[in-house]
Amino acid sequence: MNSDTDQKDLSGITVLIVEDNMVNVFVAKKFIEKWCGKVEVAENGAKAVVLAQELKPSVILMDLQMPVMDGYEATTKIREFDKETPIIALTASATLETKGKTFDAGMNDYISKPFNPSELYRIIKKYAPIS
Repeated sequence: MNSDTDQKDLSGITVLIVEDNMVNVFVAKKFIEKWCGKVEVAENGAKAVVLAQELKPSVILMDLQMPVMDGYEATTKIREFDKETPIIALTASATLETKGKTFDAGMNDYISKPFNPSELYRIIKKYAPIS
């Protein structure tokens, strides 16, 4: 049995994945859906701002570098109307400078890419506990 995916439950949680790399979207979506979470996808920050307002997701996984609007700007815009929804940075560069910029933009936390499925689950559960 694979301990990374067994016995994990995200029922009742909607995750908005904001990511322009479709391989990353596919992998994250596969795990979240296996854990019974609902997934919505935005391929850039501009779409993320619209979907965050319409869907009111439980948690947002936000890539930092995307075309049209990057994750920092999208987070800043989302924070103008939503101070509560947890926004988790998806980053390939977890340097102290990047971490500082994510928090300055209003993100709650970050997860490094490529992510470990157990870490992905842990961070979603930490910020979007089922009520």
